[in-house]
Amino acid sequence: MTIQWFPGHMAKAIRLIKEKQNQIDIILEILDARIPLSSRNPVLDELFSDKPRLLLFNKEDLSDRFITNKWLAYFKAKNIEAISINALSGKEAHKIERAVKKVIADKDKKSIKCVVFGIPNVGKSSLINCLIGKKKVLVGDKPGVTKKENWVTVGKNLILLDTPGILWPKFKNLNIGYNLAVTNCIKEQRYDVDQVATYLCNFLIKTYPLAIKSRFKIEDNEKNPVKIFEKIAQNRGCYISGNELDYDRVYDLFLREFRSGKLGKISLETP
Repeated sequence: MTIQWFPGHMAKAIRLIKEKQNQIDIILEILDARIPLSSRNPVLDELFSDKPRLLLFNKEDLSDRFITNKWLAYFKAKNIEAISINALSGKEAHKIERAVKKVIADKDKKSIKCVVFGIPNVGKSSLINCLIGKKKVLVGDKPGVTKKENWVTVGKNLILLDTPGILWPKFKNLNIGYNLAVTNCIKEQRYDVDQVATYLCNFLIKTYPLAIKSRFKIEDNEKNPVKIFEKIAQNRGCYISGNELDYDRVYDLFLREFRSGKLGKISLETP
């Protein structure tokens, strides 16, 4: 599977961010807690190699807590401050502000300018709404909602620059592309849904077999994704006409139920 996505608004955002480098005190890098490695954009290191950074593992409520703790320890060992959050809860503001002040060298700095950076659909706008306490930033459940950069003041100390989600032009590691597609960080038009659903199914068979069994009532010994999808179609009544199974509907259902957490708390990669 080949995924390439680098829209013009993303290229423009990178240019504008470069122009504002001298104004920025700290980078708030938002990651998907289920794929903290795959959701890290290598472009960030090129743009802000010398800036303090705080990693925010968003969507912690959807991730495997045991694995998330491993990732937090992994980055701590590399002297990178990281915390896990659920931006949709609306209760993370003080936790994030404390972490920002911990990372900033000048503890007495009255106004801290932060750039909120992340790939599409990891929750940048949700984070800003969480921090300001009300919805001033457009939020969506699809990648590519934020199209331009916006400065937002938070309380007395933080000034945030919201930016569009930025993906890099090409994924060298195929699993990264799959992980981003599975977690809905890439628009569906950019990949083959059947391949992505099959990738997720194979991963769950090996790593979280009970997730498939308990949610879709699949036998313990079934290891074939095609047969699993067939059984799901039968159990959920996914038919086109007569007895013809609607696999497209099954693929969509399978991915949606993973993304919503109905398959359980799952992480797709480990340190």
